[in-house]
Amino acid sequence: MESYVENLNGFFQALRRLSENRCDYWSHCLEIDSSLEIAIQQYFNNMDDVELIETNNITYQEVEALHQEYIFSNLVNVNGNVLELLKWDLVEYFGQASIAKNSEGPFNPLVSNGALLLKAKSSFHGQYVYYVVSYGSKAIITGLAVRA
Repeated sequence: MESYVENLNGFFQALRRLSENRCDYWSHCLEIDSSLEIAIQQYFNNMDDVELIETNNITYQEVEALHQEYIFSNLVNVNGNVLELLKWDLVEYFGQASIAKNSEGPFNPLVSNGALLLKAKSSFHGQYVYYVVSYGSKAIITGLAVRA
C-alpha cells in the first residue's frame, strides 16, 4: 500500500504545480495497531504547529466537495475534459490501494464507506483539512490546504 501512497504523492505534486504552488496536498500511510484514533493521534503528535479543531465522518460526495474546494477550483489553465480525468485519477488511487491491501475486499472504501474528516489549523496553512480512509489495519491520511 505504501507504494500507492508514494504514487499518490507524486500525483499531488503535479496538482500542486497546476495550482501555481498556492496549495499543498499530501498523503501518508498509517499503521493501525490498536485503533484508528490512536494512529491519528500518533501522527499528529509529531507536529508542533498543528491543532485539530473538529472530527466528523463524511460521505464520498463530501470528499468530492473537498477535492473541488481545495484542489480542482485552484488549478490554473486546465480544461474541462482534463479536469474530469484528474478527478477520476484521484479516486482511482484509493481504489488501487484497496486492491494492494486485499484483492478480495471492497474495491474502493473511499467510495463505499466515505472518510473521517479532520479539520485543522496551523500558522502556515491557516485552516485546512485532512481526511482518513481506512483499509483494515492501515489507513491513508490525506491533507488538503491552501496556503495562508
